[in-house]
Amino acid sequence: PYVPVVQRALSVAAARIGLTCNKNCGLFAFPAVSDFIGGDIIADILACGMGEKEEISLLVDIGTNFEVVLGNKEWMFSCAGAAGPALEGGEVLFGMRANPGAIEKITIDPVTLTPTFSTINGTKPRGITGSGLIDILAELLVAGVIDRTGRINMEIKNPRIRAGAHFPEYVIAWSRETDVAKDIVITENDIKNLIMSKASIHAACVTLMKEAGVTRLDIATIYFAGAFGNYINKKNATIAGLIPEIDLERIKNIGNGAVAGANLALINRRKRKLLDGIAGQIAYIELNAEPSFMDEYTSSAFLPHTDLSLFPRVQALLESIREKKEVT
Repeated sequence: PYVPVVQRALSVAAARIGLTCNKNCGLFAFPAVSDFIGGDIIADILACGMGEKEEISLLVDIGTNFEVVLGNKEWMFSCAGAAGPALEGGEVLFGMRANPGAIEKITIDPVTLTPTFSTINGTKPRGITGSGLIDILAELLVAGVIDRTGRINMEIKNPRIRAGAHFPEYVIAWSRETDVAKDIVITENDIKNLIMSKASIHAACVTLMKEAGVTRLDIATIYFAGAFGNYINKKNATIAGLIPEIDLERIKNIGNGAVAGANLALINRRKRKLLDGIAGQIAYIELNAEPSFMDEYTSSAFLPHTDLSLFPRVQALLESIREKKEVT
């Protein structure tokens, strides 16, 4: 929300700005691009190396907000938006941050609809974190529990699918299995909020791709950064339509890219000298002012997208599942 006064990298004695450490300690501040693309994203770019490659890469950093950068060593486009609330625990009944007891991975048996999940620290479940929520979206879609709009199929006769107090819901863990003394569920309203969040991220990716005149086939690598990206299931992220579809082996998790980039700048003088150049070549796209963004957002508000031709592998998977059900 604040326009940066200085956008280049800065070096200063730490004591001059009130940091209580060794009086000879130096402080290096990364450059910023705009009010929403700051030094952390420049550090992500340094960490994954996309600013030094000929090939086109897509970087997605998901936290409370999301940032997307598309480009290579010659050019880069960037944008930012709000998507984190649902993916960080807000707007989801049992959503929570990545703390002990959060369900981080989940699979659902397509026949019995029984879930198998793992939690952070292996403790009893207390809620669901972002990576687990993306798993749930994809797994419920593949199992046929929800349709591509996120609506739960109430015609399925299974104790895990029920009306709920306010919305139809799917039971992930029974109260006896949890650490909160109640059933942990995902509701139809939760699912719609998740779809809205993932739609804004995918729409941002497509908006940058159109701005640059490239398609998903031109993207060599997609990098996930941030705590969310470190644990996300790449296949499920594609099935849900969070990111454009490319080969799974070309989707990389770089973890906390801001810390990794800071480490690189700390120990490698050559890398540190690249930072101003990286920041200087990034063009910031204001999504609110981009007429096509809302159209892309609306098209992305399905699982995985209104246009299945953009997700040929997911389309083939869903068709094969439908054919199997018709046979049985």
